[in-house]
Amino acid sequence: MAAIGGWNEGSTNFTALVNDDTLRATLVSNLYNYIDSNGFDGLDLDWEYPAQRGGADSDKEQFVTLVKELKEAFAAKSYLLTAAVAVTQSNIDLSYNVTGLNEYLDYFHLMLYDFYGSWNTETGVNAPLYAQLTDDASLNFNVNNSVNVWISNGATPSKLVLGLGAYGKTFTLTSLNNTSTGAPVTGAGAAGPYVAEAGTYSYYEICEDQVNNAAEWNITEVEGNYVYANKDLFWVGYDNPNTIKAKESDNITDNLLNKINVT
Repeated sequence: MAAIGGWNEGSTNFTALVNDDTLRATLVSNLYNYIDSNGFDGLDLDWEYPAQRGGADSDKEQFVTLVKELKEAFAAKSYLLTAAVAVTQSNIDLSYNVTGLNEYLDYFHLMLYDFYGSWNTETGVNAPLYAQLTDDASLNFNVNNSVNVWISNGATPSKLVLGLGAYGKTFTLTSLNNTSTGAPVTGAGAAGPYVAEAGTYSYYEICEDQVNNAAEWNITEVEGNYVYANKDLFWVGYDNPNTIKAKESDNITDNLLNKINVT
């Protein structure tokens, strides 16, 4: 699969293209030719996000138009067409006509990560499967809720692909009096040796640090949900093999579908 877009791309160029019939037709033709001539199996649209970040209100419906026209162009050779999408109801309201997109997309790639990060004033894990133990009852920042949101808005369950993050989000704790989720922080955790980005620790950076400095780490696993750990004031929330397995298990999938009476 080839992909276009991404966070750094924003909306400005996408908006200009999808809202102009001539430019949109050229885009569809160019994308088909690129996929066809380079041996790809399909295209992933990673527009982050229609009608946001420099976009226009008309993007929401024009995104459906683009997807429809791409699907029609791709039909001759059965190329796949997918989209990476945000996962909260507020983002759906702004950016996605879910039933319209569902008619033409083969899969929705749910961006089920970055639920918490250094933009928050308290610690939170990157992608909890269910609510964190410290979450307010009204807070629904977790994988389980987000999958249900997409299904309840009209997405076919079998079209949903769970995005998994092989990294954790880091913070600098205010003190060691509270090292759980929901603990106050002063900002992002220090950058690691390889990714070199404050606020983010790749899984291999986490593993290496915990092996090399085992006595300094306090690690807590909330079974079937998430992991968090701290080394002094450095705090990271992440997934390990156990919590990744919980996200992909048949029991979890069955529970998600049964909760909203999908058969």
